[in-house]
Amino acid sequence: RPYCAAVVVAAGSGTRMGADKLFMQLGGCTVIERTLAALDESEWIDEIVVATQSEKITTIAALARERGIRKLKCVVEGGADRTASAWAGVRECSERAELIAIHDAARPLVTEEIIERAVRAAAERGAAAPAIHVKDTVRQARGGRVLRTLERDELYLMQTPQVFRAELIRA
Repeated sequence: RPYCAAVVVAAGSGTRMGADKLFMQLGGCTVIERTLAALDESEWIDEIVVATQSEKITTIAALARERGIRKLKCVVEGGADRTASAWAGVRECSERAELIAIHDAARPLVTEEIIERAVRAAAERGAAAPAIHVKDTVRQARGGRVLRTLERDELYLMQTPQVFRAELIRA
């Protein structure tokens, strides 16, 4: 199987949640610990890079050490938005990486099956990401006026990890 590096994007402010969700407890440990453990335990992930806010670097590194996360390569400062943070992480991935997975730190319940399917599909096709069908009715509107109802069987909610051939994401 191809060598796969995972970039964990963890630089968000958590303002929509009202608190920093990365450090909220979930089943006896923090959300970030659960996320890192899921990737660390996956046989499809070879190394992990975390991109976060500068003031969280030492805390996340310490939590990973305490949790025994073996595959953590480094924790680096992320950027002003998700794209900049992902790029900061990608730059730190090993040159050995044939695939790079971008994963949201606030998705701690990712399963081994989801990781495997995304990595396998990206190895075959160049890029892949898990997605789920939209179940709700979705309407497009402008200025408070409904323009149209979108067909839900044509709509998907994209999730992570989003996996790419390394040369594609680096380019």
